[in-house]
Amino acid sequence: IFFIHCNAQQSSDFVVPRIAPLTVCPVTGVYFRSEGLIQADGEPTGNFLCGVSPPQEIDKAIDDISELDYADHELWDEVIWPALYHRVPAFGEVKVKRSGSYLRKK
Repeated sequence: IFFIHCNAQQSSDFVVPRIAPLTVCPVTGVYFRSEGLIQADGEPTGNFLCGVSPPQEIDKAIDDISELDYADHELWDEVIWPALYHRVPAFGEVKVKRSGSYLRKK
């Protein structure tokens, strides 16, 4: 899961989501939603949570639980970010603030 910040400004070229419900791409499974409430000045935080549950054929097995301390940034570069940018071009300017991996139990 990636915690991202979008500092892009609204423009005629693209719309920055102010508050986004959970949005899932039906093709890639990449999801995002806004994170945090409106700031004291009435503006949204610009923060979002996003990620994907990779298909089993590309999901990496872990040998040690400590490997979950690091998110798969290759997955970010190759799957998540392109899908986010395709859905919301303003996400071309996002910055990853934090990331982490979580164990999915069967």
